[in-house]
Amino acid sequence: MRDSLLNVLALSKNQLERSNAAKQLRELNGLFEESIQVWSADARFVLNRIELLNSSASTRFTGRFDLTKVGIREMSFGGANAGQVCRLDPRFKAGINMDGFQYGDVVEVGFDQPFMFMYSEENADMNNFAYGQFKNTVYIVKIKGSNHSNFSELSLITPLLHQLLGGSKIDSWRCLKIINSYVLAFFEKHLNVSNAPLLDGPSLEYPEVVIETRKANDVR
Repeated sequence: MRDSLLNVLALSKNQLERSNAAKQLRELNGLFEESIQVWSADARFVLNRIELLNSSASTRFTGRFDLTKVGIREMSFGGANAGQVCRLDPRFKAGINMDGFQYGDVVEVGFDQPFMFMYSEENADMNNFAYGQFKNTVYIVKIKGSNHSNFSELSLITPLLHQLLGGSKIDSWRCLKIINSYVLAFFEKHLNVSNAPLLDGPSLEYPEVVIETRKANDVR
């Protein structure tokens, strides 16, 4: 059952078929659906506490946070959490899912914030069923030669374990530079309202990257 649903997600060109398969896959992984509710509540709790610190009188944090420019970026299951948090809380103005399968009802409801999906080569487009539900610009960034562990410090701290997990064709430091550059460009554009030409198309500096941009209601 699970394999057939994954095949639909990977191969079907029909948006409704992909959405239904994603919903069934989420139902099969009930623990993940329960966990994402806990994780998203944690993220919102942290922001609540920051707001309280920012508004409290006579503390070292009073008035130091610009809470009109809050973004969220997470990796793997945390990446799914980033999407779900944006769905639940408009205080988060932009988000990035780094190489995580998208759980949560966000894949059926969507949200209004701009969002970025970053993918390793092995997981490219695993969330293609969800793009049509998002109501703002969606960036899809794929890094050739990378694998899942490149999106964490694992490939730098324990390169042997990184190799045992399958390794990657791309140099770990090079991949980190690419990730940091696209994350920074995304948040500069959508939180600081600054120019970010890196998001406009292919980059001579980073030929390992394939980037797509999909506007609201651009379903493929």
